Amino acid sequence: MDDKIFGPLGNDKYAGYIGDIRTSAVHLLDLVSDILDISAIEAGAFSLSRSDIALNEVLLECLNVMRVQARDAGIELTMMVPKKLPTLHADRRAVKQIVINLLANAVKFTLRGGRVNIDVSATGDAFLVAVGDTGIGIAEDLLPGIVLPFDRGDQNPHESKEGTGLGLAIVHSLVALHGGKIEIESVVGVGTTVRVSFPLDNRAAA
Repeated sequence: MDDKIFGPLGNDKYAGYIGDIRTSAVHLLDLVSDILDISAIEAGAFSLSRSDIALNEVLLECLNVMRVQARDAGIELTMMVPKKLPTLHADRRAVKQIVINLLANAVKFTLRGGRVNIDVSATGDAFLVAVGDTGIGIAEDLLPGIVLPFDRGDQNPHESKEGTGLGLAIVHSLVALHGGKIEIESVVGVGTTVRVSFPLDNRAAA
């Protein structure tokens, strides 16, 4: 009904109500999914299914998932990836979840007219994926706890945004399961960059 597939509803008020119902349903589904994921990870029940994946293809899929949301928010979404990258030995679903969570967070906290960018490189023995934005930023004293479950950056502008507070916690846990690391740099009013690293070849840990 929200997409008016079978024609107009005949009353603009109904359209508004349907939009609210859809937004609430999506938010509830996201909440349930995030809670199930973080519960499985913390219980040690989340197992990785590693394979050799083309990281640039996975990132393009993530970009396509977020493109409509970024467009509706008036945010430019870009990606910088070298033409030739070695394959990444990792869990494809988990990598997509990591990147989509980072992109969703960046879009959520970036004002209309801003920009979100993915930058990828392979150096030495690691893949580096950086998601940067020109958003509202995070106060330095709040950064250490920002990857904890249900932490939404209390007492900063992040608290005004809807969310489960689990996005970065899930990212942190999934990256750790791959033997990688996460680093966050942020300046209030300037933007945030989240960098995750994956071992170039972690078959020994598989």
